[in-house]
This record gives sequence, structure tokens and C-alpha cells, in this order.
Amino acid sequence: IGVLVEVVSVVARLEKETSFVNFITARLEAVVRLIDPVFEGQITRQTFVLMLSNPEALTVLNEVGVDVVSLVDCSDFIFDRQGAVDFSDFMDAIVQLRGSNTA
Repeated sequence: IGVLVEVVSVVARLEKETSFVNFITARLEAVVRLIDPVFEGQITRQTFVLMLSNPEALTVLNEVGVDVVSLVDCSDFIFDRQGAVDFSDFMDAIVQLRGSNTA
């Protein structure tokens, strides 16, 4: 029965994390769509810079425990000489930069 309890606990944590990531993704995507009305699934470096001056985006990043200074420091790695990255890849980087990263 101990194994079953552990499995249920792990599944519950994963579902909670997935739900949380989906929530912050939706919030940040809404901000990106305000900044870039022609958003088509990729975030440009320019949109990223504008996002960092948006109070809603900063609130979301702060709520999820992302160190914005570290995010800026990692931006060269995130964009890796490209003008834009897929939004899903950008969100992967955001999730990895969370202070309470459990993924």
C-alpha cells in the first residue's frame, strides 16, 4: 500500500506542475500577444525585451519565482544567434529558471 500512496503522490505533483506551467504559459502568451499582435508561435528577441518592460509579464515571472536578471543573462543562450525561438522553447527556459524548479 505504501507504493500505491507514493505513486498517487507523484502523479498528483506532476499534474499540479503541469497545470501550473499551463497557467503561466497562458498568462505570458497573453502578454506577448498584446506586445506582438501578429504573434505566430515564436517570440523574437525584440518582443522579449519589450516583455521585460511589461508590468504584467514581470508580475507573472515574479509569481513563478523566475529571477529576471538571470533570465536576461540567459537570453543569449535562449535565442542562440536566432532572431526568434518557438514560444514552447522559450517557456521551457522560463520553467527551468524558476527558483522552485521541480521539473
